[in-house]
Amino acid sequence: WMYWHIRGKHQTAKNYINLFFGVTENQNSSLGKCKALFNLHVATFTLGEFAETKAAAERHFAMATSLGVDLEIAKSYFSLAFGNFASDLEAAKKYSDKSVAIFRKLKNDYWLGFSLWQNGLINLVRGHLIQAKDAFAESLTLFKKIKDKEGEGCAQSGLAMLEFIAGKYDLAIDKYQSALSAFESVGDRPEEARVLSEMSWTYLASRNTVAARHYTLDSIQA
Repeated sequence: WMYWHIRGKHQTAKNYINLFFGVTENQNSSLGKCKALFNLHVATFTLGEFAETKAAAERHFAMATSLGVDLEIAKSYFSLAFGNFASDLEAAKKYSDKSVAIFRKLKNDYWLGFSLWQNGLINLVRGHLIQAKDAFAESLTLFKKIKDKEGEGCAQSGLAMLEFIAGKYDLAIDKYQSALSAFESVGDRPEEARVLSEMSWTYLASRNTVAARHYTLDSIQA
């Protein structure tokens, strides 16, 4: 899932997954279908199609629980968190907490890192900034431990956003630069563009219009 996500192929992934479900006559639950539904929730969420995200997440949860596989159940709670992100933040937080708890029990650093990042994002939007910082910081520690640059970039950009909210623009720029370097190392152009755009807004907030213009143009070109 990360390969096509990094390359911004969300519409293509969505189309292929829907074709996959359209041609199969076997409606039984399977790990392959769970993974396809997880990918579908990522693709539709990134495309802003939140009703489809929620529907995919609910299907993922039903299938994962019928199989009784803890890893897929945890991933389905992650899916449900984003599935409710645009409509019910408290429900999203509840599902995210469940995802974190199971991944922590499974001692799966990769998925725990991403579930903590998601938890931080949800808490940030809820206005619970201390909880958000704790989640982002733990996520960053895990991703550094397993040397996952995509995860590092996600966690660092979350911490950078918190520094921006606190008005600590120099610290925000430092963290955004770390996030940018991480995303560049794996070739994630969409995330590079996002971070460059947020750096532009940070420079604008600090009244450095020259740098703000420079990073806006870089974001467009990314």
